[in-house]
Amino acid sequence: KSFANMSIDEIEAVVAVHLKGAFFVSQPAFRQMKSQGYGRMLHTTSAAGLFGNFGQTNYSAAKAGLLGLSSTIAIEGAKVLEPAPPKAAKAAAAPQPSLFD
Repeated sequence: KSFANMSIDEIEAVVAVHLKGAFFVSQPAFRQMKSQGYGRMLHTTSAAGLFGNFGQTNYSAAKAGLLGLSSTIAIEGAKVLEPAPPKAAKAAAAPQPSLFD
């Protein structure tokens, strides 16, 4: 629905799934990563969250919020988490075999 025709229930339902869902999964994971001193987190957003899309006000707002959540977690994580051990960083940078070879 367009912004002018969207109800508060339609906004809340989508934000609950895409933004709050990510928050409620990420927070305990972050706490675990913090206690062990290492971890990685990956969130996915969409072009609608970055640029907007007609008829997707609720989804666009939720995905843009996810970008802010991810960015803030990265900033806070950089202050408490150690960088990857050199061996792990080297392995992560090594070319990986393709699934299509």
